[in-house]
Amino acid sequence: MVQYLKKKWDETAPHIWSMLKQLLVPAILAACYGVWDWSSSGGNFELSKYLKIVMPALFFLMWFVGLYERQKKRSSDSQSFNTLDQKLESLSEAVNKLSPKHSQPASTPSVTSSLTFSQEMMTEAENVFKSGHHLAALLQAGVAFEQSVRSFAKASSLEEADRMPLLHILKKVDFLLPKGVEGELHALRQVRNQLAHASEKELRQVDQAERILSAYRWAIDTLEDEAHNKASQRTSR
Repeated sequence: MVQYLKKKWDETAPHIWSMLKQLLVPAILAACYGVWDWSSSGGNFELSKYLKIVMPALFFLMWFVGLYERQKKRSSDSQSFNTLDQKLESLSEAVNKLSPKHSQPASTPSVTSSLTFSQEMMTEAENVFKSGHHLAALLQAGVAFEQSVRSFAKASSLEEADRMPLLHILKKVDFLLPKGVEGELHALRQVRNQLAHASEKELRQVDQAERILSAYRWAIDTLEDEAHNKASQRTSR
């Protein structure tokens, strides 16, 4: 019983404290108004008359505070909707930068003899996607994509790749990639950044989740193949 009451108190206490904080300033102003009215009248102090002055003043001030809070919430909601529209527009723009030819999985198998860590992560992301958890799948695919970029950079003798931001890595290895690939990778980086701040509901409104997933698969396989080729070239020298 005691634990139940304690739990209920823990749930309601923050709301009570919030109400008291909202009441504090109006109560002080109403009390000050009552004192001013009583002192200016010059009569003897009577509690009943004092309360008759203070309570209407408190009611008016609380009504004004409630009006202010409603307007504040309305402005906050409007700002949230505007931010959501901007996020959706930004995500859609980033997705549209992806080439349509990468909207389907590559038909050619990877040249590597076995799946790399990035490719294994990507396969897991595809399985998660099939189970219906699209945002979680795309977030994992984004991690796999970043890992494959770092692996390619290290295979290209950029040893400090583990400590560098993804954008800096891409700028340093742009010239090592096949023609046209660098633009796709930058577009995917933008998509990854937008997805990190998206919700499942926002992703459904973009309605291109499968296209993003396929682009991630293409980019990871391409990067891993290029890294494998560079490693083979160094070995043959």
